Order: sequence, then C-alpha cells, then structure tokens
Amino acid sequence: MTRDVDERFVGSAAGNRPHAAADGSGERRAADVMPEPPPMAGRRVMLRPVYPEDYGFLYSMAVSPEIGFRWRYRGAVPAYDVFLRELWAGILVQFMVCDVATGEPVGFVVAHSADLKSGFAHVAVLMSPPAMGRGWGVEAGALFITYLFATWSFRKLYAESLAFTWGAVASGVERVFREEGCLRDHEFYQGRYWDLHIAAVYRTDWERGAIARLLARRASGGYEGGDDR
Repeated sequence: MTRDVDERFVGSAAGNRPHAAADGSGERRAADVMPEPPPMAGRRVMLRPVYPEDYGFLYSMAVSPEIGFRWRYRGAVPAYDVFLRELWAGILVQFMVCDVATGEPVGFVVAHSADLKSGFAHVAVLMSPPAMGRGWGVEAGALFITYLFATWSFRKLYAESLAFTWGAVASGVERVFREEGCLRDHEFYQGRYWDLHIAAVYRTDWERGAIARLLARRASGGYEGGDDR
C-alpha cells in the first residue's frame, strides 16, 4: 500500500535516520544501509525529468498570457531557439510535474541560482491553468522540496511571490515558511508596481514533519498558492 504523502516527505527529508542506541551502535549499523530515495510521486502528481518532447509544452507556458508573466520572461515572448538555449541557464535541477493518472504534463518545478557553499537555492513551481486551484502545485512543491533537502545539504530554499498572489499563501507564514523580506513596489504589471515577497523554507522546520503534514492537508483540500519564476 502506498504510504501517505506526509509520511514519505517526513522520512525522506529527515534522511530516514534511525533511533540511536545509548552507545551509538544503531547509527553505526545504519551507516552501511542504503537509504531510501526521496519520493517522486504523490497522490495526484509525480515528478520526472525534462525530455526534449517537453520543450513545446514548456515554451507554451513561458509565453502564455495567463501565466507567462510569473515566470522567467515576465511577459516577454522569446524566440523558440532563444528559449531552448536559456532553458538550463542557472538551473540546478528541474522536473516536469505530471498527472499520476494520465502521465500528462501539468506543470514544472525548478531550483535555480543555487549557492552550494552557503547552503541555499531558489525554487519555483509553475502550473498550467487547468491544473491550478486543485492543490496539485502544493503537492508538487512538497515533493520537490523533499527531493532538494534529501539530495543536497541546503539550509533553506527561497521562493518569491508578487503581492497579488501573496495573499493566497500568507497564512503559511511561520507554519510552512518564513518571510525573509519584501521589496516594495518592485515589479510592474497591469498598470502599477507590486511588492515582491521573499519567503524561505528551512531544513530544520521541514524535518520536524509538521510542514509536510500541513501541505498534505492543503493539497487534499484543493489549496493552491505561491508565485512562480
């Protein structure tokens, strides 16, 4: 039977650490045991590598008037060959988000501008319009964060949100992430300037497990929030 999403997130994020015996022998024995890989599938979405056949889907998202302004080009329409050349620029890792039931792509997650020495990276989740408002972005984001913390020794992961999407995620402050700062009147869109909020998910918070359980509940309840690169 498939384990619940929050159980897998907690186990992988914490490194599946064993309970140590008084003399430390439990941890020594576990040192030679292959750890479980981080989960790449949840109840409704899964993460998989980006293949050349996905480029058309990603380009359509990048130039979409509905969501393109949230991503890298902020509403600009690059030539297709330019888009392909820049697709991996500054990227640590990125995955397609696919519907578990059909295997069809419904979104995209990316970690970029990573600083491995200082222990942080920036993350973003971009969902196609039909997949928004269904909690799928929350589940994809939780899978991705778990993967990043399990694979690299990041202390925290940053995400950005413009003011008109911040309201949808502000309830998660202190429970899911911490607000690190706000750039006032930072970006122009639709006739005015908008604040840009900067949030971070800390490894120490994630490994406690409460965040994963909260995200699992929100995903099952159709919660969708956050901004995208």
